[in-house]
Amino acid sequence: MCCPSCGELRHLQPLHFASKMLARSLQLPHCPITGEPTMNREMQIRTLLENLGDRREGMRNSAMNSLVRMGLSVVPALISALAETHASRKEWAVITLVKIGAPAIPLLNQALRTHHDNVTRWAIASVIRFIVEHNANCRAQAAQRQ
Repeated sequence: MCCPSCGELRHLQPLHFASKMLARSLQLPHCPITGEPTMNREMQIRTLLENLGDRREGMRNSAMNSLVRMGLSVVPALISALAETHASRKEWAVITLVKIGAPAIPLLNQALRTHHDNVTRWAIASVIRFIVEHNANCRAQAAQRQ
């Protein structure tokens, strides 16, 4: 989400208070117009990926929805999260990739060719399969409605 006044990236609304606290502790710059703390996109993505592993479901859902809205730019970071040992973060990374859907498949295929870790390769292949199956189910349901 961008600041409407200056165009800089801000931390997303559900994490607004946390971003102010983080901005103070890290001495992040503030928007000169609104006074809101600003984060670069890389920091936003890193924070949201961390929140995928949060114990609170609301925080995980909020992080997932924010990552989905960010689109294809977060796919490489989500693919990296598939290689982590944190089970919840890995699971929510899979869910997020499936929600991003078909546009992520070329990047997932590329990652499948470049990753050498078998567990990560299996996870990437599974995500591709889930996306393809989800799209097929959506098309079948749409056809039944007609």
